[in-house]
Amino acid sequence: MDLTNRISGYHLVEQLYCGSRTLVYRAIREIDRLPVVIKLLNRDYPSFSELLQFRNQYTIAKNLRLPGVVEPYNLESYRHSYALVMEDFGGISLRDYAQEASLNLTEILAIALQITDILQGLYRHRVIHKDIKPANVLIHPDTKQIKLIDFSIASLLPRETQEIQNPNVLEGTLAYISPEQTGRMNRGIDYRTDFYSLGVTFYELLTGKLPFECDDPDGVGSLPYCQTTSFNKQQRNPAGGFGYCHEADGKKCRKTLSKCIRIEARFRKVFAAVPRNWKN
Repeated sequence: MDLTNRISGYHLVEQLYCGSRTLVYRAIREIDRLPVVIKLLNRDYPSFSELLQFRNQYTIAKNLRLPGVVEPYNLESYRHSYALVMEDFGGISLRDYAQEASLNLTEILAIALQITDILQGLYRHRVIHKDIKPANVLIHPDTKQIKLIDFSIASLLPRETQEIQNPNVLEGTLAYISPEQTGRMNRGIDYRTDFYSLGVTFYELLTGKLPFECDDPDGVGSLPYCQTTSFNKQQRNPAGGFGYCHEADGKKCRKTLSKCIRIEARFRKVFAAVPRNWKN
């Protein structure tokens, strides 16, 4: 697809991603030669729901203004859809980075600290991302800076609300979402759903596999709580600090920020104890 002919003011550099729902390109904004990333819906006539999600990710991310969130510049009309123009800081997905590079424990903990800081910022702004996974985390290969992307299904909580109601539709990626996010548990969704997904992400970075095996990614039987885990109780805490991601004591935490700070402190304690010359 030649973006120079389809989106005025931008010059296509390369295609970064081509999926069933979206296309992502690296481009140059012609007016000031600024590197940008452009995201498009991969349909000529998107549904109302798809358009709403596209606007949602722009609106929520635009109002965050956090250093750990990729900044959206513009949401431009594009044929029967939109083109989302975002900053390009040179990052690649954590999924691709982990596949290309052999990460040691020190590097994984450093990544964990950055993601935890980002989530702390989200909760200060009362935002639930709902799709935390390696593909939605970007890392700069040289500086190792981390940024979060894709707020298409994110929710902004009103100040008087601690959680959102039980969803009527399945949102997110099955292998990473929490049980309550599937809509089958008769309970609302709060910030803990992101920490569940974060725990799955860290487990995957540490072990190279997901904690739940999904033979049929589209089937009901592949939902996380319907599966037998691929690790036993003693293996649930492989790095000595991620155990909170698997605990479900049913107790509701009223102070989200203080919870985030305690989790961050645990990561920093573990990170400080790891020798800087640690190798796998």
